[in-house]
Amino acid sequence: MVEGVSKTAVHEWIEETDRAEKAATDARQFALAERSTRASETSSQASVESAKTSGTAARAAIFAAAVSFFALVVAVAAYFKQ
Repeated sequence: MVEGVSKTAVHEWIEETDRAEKAATDARQFALAERSTRASETSSQASVESAKTSGTAARAAIFAAAVSFFALVVAVAAYFKQ
């Protein structure tokens, strides 16, 4: 022990250091949780946008199939009308 430094002062310094380390750890964990939450929200938003795009593409494909079928019906009707 260093002369002139009481055991109480050393214990208080250790306790203060422990509290500071715990606060830093808590802050890091909070920051990680925040980043994780933001990443999850971004991923969810991307999934929603992807679903919207997929739905639009599906509707376009259905419309194209309907137009193709209608063209086929018109062609068959024209063929038998001759």
